[in-house]
Amino acid sequence: MIFGGVAAALFLAFALPAPSTAQTTATSSTDQPAAPAAPPAPTPVQSSPPVVLASHGPWTPDPTLVGQLAKATIFDDYAINAPIGFKSLDRDSPDGFGHVYGWTLPPLRPNGSLPTLEVVLATAPKGQENQFTADQILGNFVGIIRATQINWISTQPERGNVNGVPFEREYWTGVDDIKGFTSRGFVYISEPSIGKFIIIDGRDAEPYADSDIPTIESAALTLRPKSAPAPVGAPH
Repeated sequence: MIFGGVAAALFLAFALPAPSTAQTTATSSTDQPAAPAAPPAPTPVQSSPPVVLASHGPWTPDPTLVGQLAKATIFDDYAINAPIGFKSLDRDSPDGFGHVYGWTLPPLRPNGSLPTLEVVLATAPKGQENQFTADQILGNFVGIIRATQINWISTQPERGNVNGVPFEREYWTGVDDIKGFTSRGFVYISEPSIGKFIIIDGRDAEPYADSDIPTIESAALTLRPKSAPAPVGAPH
C-alpha cells in the first residue's frame, strides 16, 4: 500500500466503526466489514480489543541502525530521517482527511514489492473531531491492510511514545492476496489532538523484510517536530 492505498485506508479508517474483536489471524479478506453509504461516527466498543498495554516509555531508533539513515527531510511541521536511498513522494488524500508523505526504494523488485515508509498527517471529519480514539483508528486502519492479505497474523496493540508524542502501535504479517508475496509491517497511530492524528505505516516483503524492516522502523522513530534535534547518531 503506497499513497493511493493509504488514502483509501485513511478514508475507511474514519468511516468504519471500531472492530469488536482483536484482529489476530485471518485466512481471507472477505471477513472485513463493508463501509456503509452514510456511516455513523464510530463509538467506543466496551468489548473491543483487550486493553492496550501500559506505556513502555519512549520508543527510539535502534542506535546500531541510525547510520543507515539519510539527512532529515522536513515536511509540514515535522522532520524525519528516511533510510538512505529512499525517494520521497507526497500527496493530499483525495478524501480531504489528510496529507500522505511517503518514501520508497525503487526500482520495483522481481516479485512486485517495494519497501515503503509513509507518514499521514490526518484530520478527523469536520464536526467529528472528538469522536475518535487512537485505538479505533488503529483497529480500522490495520483492518483495511488486512483486507488485502491472507494468512494474516497481528500483534496486540501497544502503547508508548515517539519523541514525547503518545502513540499506539501494532505489527502484522500477511500474504498479499494478488501478488502472493509475504509482507511484514507496522502501524503507529498517535493519540488525537484536536481531531488530528499522525499515522506511520511501514512495510516490506520477505525475504527482504528481515533486514529492511528494522531500518524502516528506526527511520519512523526519528519523526519529530522540525525544530527538535535529530536522534543521537542520525544526520541532521
